[in-house]
Amino acid sequence: MNLIFKELTFLTISILSPFIVTAQDTTYFNHQREIVGRHENYSHFQVSKKDSINTRHLIKYLYNKSGVLIHQSAYLPGIKEVKDGKEIAWYEDGKPKAEIHYFQHKLHGLLTTYYPDGRLKRKDSFDQNTLLHGDCYDKDGKRIKHFPYEVQPAFPGGVPKLYKYLSKNMVYPKDLANARLQDRVIVSFRN
Repeated sequence: MNLIFKELTFLTISILSPFIVTAQDTTYFNHQREIVGRHENYSHFQVSKKDSINTRHLIKYLYNKSGVLIHQSAYLPGIKEVKDGKEIAWYEDGKPKAEIHYFQHKLHGLLTTYYPDGRLKRKDSFDQNTLLHGDCYDKDGKRIKHFPYEVQPAFPGGVPKLYKYLSKNMVYPKDLANARLQDRVIVSFRN
């Protein structure tokens, strides 16, 4: 009897396993990309779940409010998520926008981007963030001078000038200065 029960249990699990839904988290965002509640005014929502093929990866799917998938990316989960695998983006009408491959948060493999009409905009090949070869195209499909995919923002004059600017323009409230209160100031920049 025990053997029959084990065989039936194994058979049931084998049959139902493709239909078992993996756990997932859903996060809602407003137009400023701030996290909001489901019943608040959200513009996008993101579903995060374990990759069924590569179980090391966490896949994040970003949808617009209408439920159209506009972005998908693979991460190695942890304290700080690391991009690892394929990242795909689509325009709101469903046409491809970009496909980027990462290995441990570094560009690795092909990176392709497209204009809204579907024409190729760029095709670059990377090895651990090092560009091996790249081609860029104008809207008519004509090859143009290659330009970097990403240019990190920099303060004019570099970091020393940034510190000088911040120290010159930071205003500390007089009442706090008179009370000899001190604290840490956190500065962030948004575009």
